Amino acid sequence: MGGNQLIIKYDTIPIQGQKLEKNKTVSAPSVEFSKTGKMYTLVMWDPDVPPQIQPGFVHWLVTNLQSQNDILNNQVLEYKGPNPPSGTHRYFFGLFQQPGTISPQQPNRTQFSIDEFVKENNLELEYQVFMKVAA
Repeated sequence: MGGNQLIIKYDTIPIQGQKLEKNKTVSAPSVEFSKTGKMYTLVMWDPDVPPQIQPGFVHWLVTNLQSQNDILNNQVLEYKGPNPPSGTHRYFFGLFQQPGTISPQQPNRTQFSIDEFVKENNLELEYQVFMKVAA
């Protein structure tokens, strides 16, 4: 794997903006990213939530990653699969570089602001991929 990459796979299918069946996203995906000696935060969020829970919903939050092997032990919020109430929602996976080890407060899954979380923890987006899932 070259450069700064993030590969998210459900079963063996890497996501690249395509639409997946909801039943294919129940279990946490596999995650691959370049090992650079830096620390990262992995976030999965849904920006297309209904207005009453804006600005977003966080489905997965993992901090202090140096490799994909650290995911199980570093989950701030465990994976919760997509379950859009209606229509089709986008689900973003972001890999953010951390300035060092961080210990964020456990956020509320609803009303999650990715922008506020990034600012509060001084994170820098390295790579992002997304998928769509219909109700």
